[in-house]
Amino acid sequence: MAVIYMSFLLLFLTSGDISVSGDNPVLLYAGCSQSKYTPGSPYDLNVDSLLSSLSAASAFSSYVKFTAGGGGGTNAGPPVAGVFQCDGDISLSECSSCISDAISRLRSLCAAATGGIILLRSCYLRYGNDSFVGRQDTSLLYKTCSTSGNDGDGAFLAAREAAFSSLSPPAGGSYRTGFAGGVRAEAQCVGDLSARDCSDCVASAESQVKSACGGSAAGEAYLGKCYVRYSFDGAQPYDHADGGGHSGTCLTFTSGDYFFSFAHLLSRFPMTKIVKFKKNYNFLNLKIKNFILYKNIQISANKFN
Repeated sequence: MAVIYMSFLLLFLTSGDISVSGDNPVLLYAGCSQSKYTPGSPYDLNVDSLLSSLSAASAFSSYVKFTAGGGGGTNAGPPVAGVFQCDGDISLSECSSCISDAISRLRSLCAAATGGIILLRSCYLRYGNDSFVGRQDTSLLYKTCSTSGNDGDGAFLAAREAAFSSLSPPAGGSYRTGFAGGVRAEAQCVGDLSARDCSDCVASAESQVKSACGGSAAGEAYLGKCYVRYSFDGAQPYDHADGGGHSGTCLTFTSGDYFFSFAHLLSRFPMTKIVKFKKNYNFLNLKIKNFILYKNIQISANKFN
């Protein structure tokens, strides 16, 4: 997979308000397909029907998969599938709120995209026509680690290993927790995975977070169809003020999507990495100063292919 990394220095007017907190779940990852559909087309109607059905279903279940369209009739249009999964440690009302928020954000971010994926801190949603339902996906979406650590302390590393071991093998779609020596571990797969694929996904996520976080007191890794988290003595892998990772939010778009979508998203979502900057810059012909937000965008040419 050809992947291009682009770093943008996003600058804000001195008079503008910059918020690092809010009631909405923090955005961890978002991606849109390169291909677009025609507004008002049968596929557009199917996407709208799908997202409405997923939103309604979230009041009754923490996991749902659904397909809209593809039946008979001249206006049936090609089918579009969708899946959502809420974290196992939140209530159904919180799940419904998270999915509603995810759909609202995805509609704006991925307008007219034939497929899209969004990961918030408490829920995941994906739709598209690329046969992703039931298919393994261990691509890394997001990972972060706490700034505090145990300096590779042997007892801590052994406890973390034991906590993760108590999660294996997780049943497909289940939320699991494990405890050992003050370390709490969590894991969950999207419900469309088989038990074997879930176990493989969790093992891959565990390897990712161990490699990235070393002796950090807390860490988390989100892959395409699962996530793992761990924490020692209540530590969190993100700042309590914003619920985001200290390494910043990663937004991923396929090549062919436009910067407008990224700029529009930034106007709507929490910002996680703001620092003072001493110089003035001109960005898109706007004179702005004092603050800078570092955001990394991965552009993947074949994420949805």
